Amino acid sequence: MLLFCRSLTKKMTPPFGINLFTAVSTTGESYDSVVKGVLSFMVVMWFVFLFVRSCRD
Repeated sequence: MLLFCRSLTKKMTPPFGINLFTAVSTTGESYDSVVKGVLSFMVVMWFVFLFVRSCRD
């Protein structure tokens, strides 16, 4: 729902920054390895966003 509301205002700013730093601090993994794990989810999110945006009337 947040993604849809943000797309209506043409501001695409998902809250990934805070979640990345939280994941790094709680798991002890490096920032690079956490970002590599998130990239696939980001790509899927963008495809869904573009699909929803193209189907909008």
